[in-house]
Amino acid sequence: MLAGFVAGAVFSLIINAILSRFNFSIIPAFDIFLINGYLQASFNLLKLLGFLAVIIVTTLLSVLFTIRNVVHISPVGALATTS
Repeated sequence: MLAGFVAGAVFSLIINAILSRFNFSIIPAFDIFLINGYLQASFNLLKLLGFLAVIIVTTLLSVLFTIRNVVHISPVGALATTS
């Protein structure tokens, strides 16, 4: 989970660094996203940590409900089930 988050953040920064080299002012109505015709990265550590917290909480909640359902199965009942 954490490795995926870090890889995604690094990958997005790399893609943004590549795209910031091109002038996109030729695209109509795209100027609201540009600074002097170029895309600029907006890196905010607080927002990044907030997004990481949301990912951790939602992952833990989904795992919690799955584990709670599995805990109610007795070992004998799990062994008796056939596919």
